[in-house]
Amino acid sequence: MEKHKVTRDKVEATTLSDAAQEVYGEYKGNVSLAIMHSSVAQAFEDLERVEFLKYTDPNGVTSELPVYQVNGITVLVSDDVPVTPAVSSSNTPAKYTTFMFSNGAFRIGDAKLARPVFADRDELKRGGTSYMGYRLREAIHANGFNFKAPTIASGNGKGQAVVSPTDTQLATASSWSLAYSDHRAIPFMSLTTPGIN
Repeated sequence: MEKHKVTRDKVEATTLSDAAQEVYGEYKGNVSLAIMHSSVAQAFEDLERVEFLKYTDPNGVTSELPVYQVNGITVLVSDDVPVTPAVSSSNTPAKYTTFMFSNGAFRIGDAKLARPVFADRDELKRGGTSYMGYRLREAIHANGFNFKAPTIASGNGKGQAVVSPTDTQLATASSWSLAYSDHRAIPFMSLTTPGIN
């Protein structure tokens, strides 16, 4: 994943598109979303690179949305992204991580269920009530990665994969591996930059 970590010493007008080109080459146009710190977003605003999306209602009235793009990449602003604090003794500015995603970064699929459809009857409710139920379990998965589910001990002495991993298990780096050898097929990258000057 080192090919997907880009660092820049300052935010410039073309920083997002240049970083996307460095990682994805001719496929840089697939990068469609960036999640960045408000300090980085402000740097792009100061460079006048922000273009707010517009909505036209059925009456023909157009208004700006609180969502914008930088170099054609939709931006979500969150101060929850990783931040390396500034070091005043060495005059090192704070560094912010911006996450960039290509189309199809997340996949959704049905997870296995023992009984997805079932029927039952409650004889004591309203003189007897019959009903059918349908259970659905879905999983959202980061495309381009394999996840090896942790196992728990079972009665037969063999490990059995957990049904739903915990947040801690999902955050364990050793549980994940790359699914593709071509790094351009991995739809995630990070960009580390300072924020506003």
